[in-house]
Amino acid sequence: MSEARRQIEQLLEDLTSGDSEKALESLSKVYYGRLMRYLYLWVKEEEAARELLSDVFLAVWDNRHNGLYAAYFNTYIYRIAKYKAINYLKKQKVETVVIDNLPVDLFKGFCTVTPEDIYISKEKVREINEAIEKLPAKCKMAFKLVREDRLSYGEAAEIMDISVGTLNAHLYKAVKTIKEKLSE
Repeated sequence: MSEARRQIEQLLEDLTSGDSEKALESLSKVYYGRLMRYLYLWVKEEEAARELLSDVFLAVWDNRHNGLYAAYFNTYIYRIAKYKAINYLKKQKVETVVIDNLPVDLFKGFCTVTPEDIYISKEKVREINEAIEKLPAKCKMAFKLVREDRLSYGEAAEIMDISVGTLNAHLYKAVKTIKEKLSE
């Protein structure tokens, strides 16, 4: 079991059994960046995304006694975020969300620099990000959830309300498109 998974398990335990506001605060620090980017993909407004993120953690607090399990927590918190965003958009009377033009930074969120990262040129990173930006919306979302946010295929499929097979198809198309763009 990874250190991050153990940390989340402990925070959830403190939150559910001890009503620890400090545990909620620590959970929000762990998920803040990822969920902000995810919500921004939906609502396209930074302030609205921040407000929705607060609502997400308020929902986690309100449901702390309903059994928050570390094994399912990623899916659970992304689902809350998704439905908060959808409800917000309904209230705004926005019928469609187009995420095709939003940049996705493949390397955003990585805190450590590996020797491999050092050798990737800035130009290559720019090319990769341009290729990702040109992906169709569902391919981009699947790629972001699996590759950037490092969710499992099952978690990403559940968040997107699609089957794992469909998620695989989106990822295959995304990787194929990116490879084609880079080989040009």
